[in-house]
Amino acid sequence: MIEVTDHPVLSSLKGTADIQALTAEQKTQLADELRALIIETVAKNGGHLAPNLGVV
Repeated sequence: MIEVTDHPVLSSLKGTADIQALTAEQKTQLADELRALIIETVAKNGGHLAPNLGVV
């Protein structure tokens, strides 16, 4: 099972204000975490990967 706690920036977010308060470095890390989570999820469940990564 994929744990959100494996993604520290993502797991710290509670709302949109939290995203706006992130530094540029944290936003880059968040994007990396989202990409990794999408890749892990698609690898486990199947599906199309490219459209989701395009959003991130």
